[in-house]
Amino acid sequence: MKEPVKVVMLPTGEKSTVYKLDNETLHIGEFAKCKKEDTRRVNQYVYITISQEVEALEVGDWFYNPQFNVISHKNDVAIKTHKGCRKIITTDDPKLLPVIDESDNMKTDNRYVGLPQVQQSFIEEFVANPDGEYEVEYLTGHSEDRLKLNQENEVNVTPVSKCDCTYVQACRICGEKKDLDGDFWKNLPPVKEKMYSKSEVIQMIWDLHNGVLNGDELKWIKENL
Repeated sequence: MKEPVKVVMLPTGEKSTVYKLDNETLHIGEFAKCKKEDTRRVNQYVYITISQEVEALEVGDWFYNPQFNVISHKNDVAIKTHKGCRKIITTDDPKLLPVIDESDNMKTDNRYVGLPQVQQSFIEEFVANPDGEYEVEYLTGHSEDRLKLNQENEVNVTPVSKCDCTYVQACRICGEKKDLDGDFWKNLPPVKEKMYSKSEVIQMIWDLHNGVLNGDELKWIKENL
């Protein structure tokens, strides 16, 4: 099952593999080029977020608060106050990556566990297409849906599948049936003329009726072919 995600970029003073140039365009950066005195380049961390309709937030989850444009995990105050908060499911921010939790099991402030690291291949794709739509896959058929991870404990973030199907039958890509209203007929590709032999026409009629022809159909073939 595929679910849409939103990509959040936040500035950081730490090293990163992505930077924003003149507060406009994103670039894959080398650490040596992202120096503090270089005010034109601002390093960025990538956060992939999911709607609470897909994954409800719990105390200790890392989440993004769009109202204040910040991330947090310490308590549930922001979760209760701002319904627009979205859970972070993967990132390249090292502060959110897996750590050993040595806190008391009775404490809730440090219940969080590290997040899967975002794939470098996705970061490169997002930098090339920051306005694109992306999605992740969830496994189903278990006691509850869970995010699919690869063997490297990474989340596979992919572009949303687009479909331009215009056929009346269900599209093989999106599974939806398309209406024949509007400009459908005008947009159909031109049909190339072709001459068929008598045997080809008979075979097509035969196939159309699964090899069972009644008397009227046999009469029409005899009179017209």
